[in-house]
Amino acid sequence: MRGARHTRISLTRMAVLVAATAPLGLVPAAAAAQATLSCPAMAQADRQFVAELTIDVGPTTALGAYSGALTYEPGVVTVASVAGGNTTAFSGTPTTNTPTPGMTNIAAFQSSSLDSPKGVVSVALISFHVVATASTTASIGLVVDHLYDTDAMPITPATGTGCAVSVTGQTPTTTSTTSVTPTTTTGPAATTSTVTSTTLGTILPLSSCPDARAAAAVQAAVDNDCNCRGAKAHGAYVRCAVGVAKAALKAGRLPTTCKRAVKACAARSTCGRPGFVTCCRTHARGATKCSIERSAAACKPPQGGRACVGQRPSCCDACTSSGCAAPGGSSDRSPPSSRPSRP
Repeated sequence: MRGARHTRISLTRMAVLVAATAPLGLVPAAAAAQATLSCPAMAQADRQFVAELTIDVGPTTALGAYSGALTYEPGVVTVASVAGGNTTAFSGTPTTNTPTPGMTNIAAFQSSSLDSPKGVVSVALISFHVVATASTTASIGLVVDHLYDTDAMPITPATGTGCAVSVTGQTPTTTSTTSVTPTTTTGPAATTSTVTSTTLGTILPLSSCPDARAAAAVQAAVDNDCNCRGAKAHGAYVRCAVGVAKAALKAGRLPTTCKRAVKACAARSTCGRPGFVTCCRTHARGATKCSIERSAAACKPPQGGRACVGQRPSCCDACTSSGCAAPGGSSDRSPPSSRPSRP
């Protein structure tokens, strides 16, 4: 009973402390901590990337609560969403607010244990949206306001280290789209139009859809109608893509094999999954596999190999035979040496 009462008192104190906006003058705990924001090295204009916030409180201190602020240039990046970290105790969604453009406050406390988590604690995954349209550098600062252990005692000193992301400008790509006339009926010849687009859609692999003209036409329709980046949910995006493919199949503009490819590529994508990334892992023997990961931080290389975060949303074309496909250019249209793993 006494231990339970102590737990309730400590958690109540933390809930009050993490909401405070000024130092409370408590006696510091004998500890120090380092908060770090980890970002990918590069990101493309008008895309999202995920930064992981971790706090190293050392091997003897259990982290109970934190509060701090992210600072950034709003003309370069904005905060799209914030999710809990990879450490179970802090997996719940943090409290956030953006009082002024270019500053987002973030705070959370955990109520699951008085004895953990210790060491390096993953407390938040922040999705940033790149609003810059030209090549630049996104510098993101991290300020630690308060850290508390599970006895609601301050952890001091506490320092924060931000990160920098190299933003590559988005170059419009020219895509040829074709309306294919059914072979079983007579009619006018197929017409081809050239469309300039800055969307980062999926290129259906020739191994799955050998009719390149039909593939380009249906994928352009999927990119236009289903809005990968703005999809509310992954399942909704997949259903939309399948609906577009069914309509094209019914109209005789798409072979059955290509319809299956549209569904597979939509299912193995990050569309409707904020913060998720395609990950290209190249093993020591040279084989490259693609997988869908929850964050850029989870895209780790295999032993003796290498890994990179894909710049395209689907495992169908995010990876080449040796690594990641170019974000704005054409894929080599050949699949990785082994089938992409299921998300």
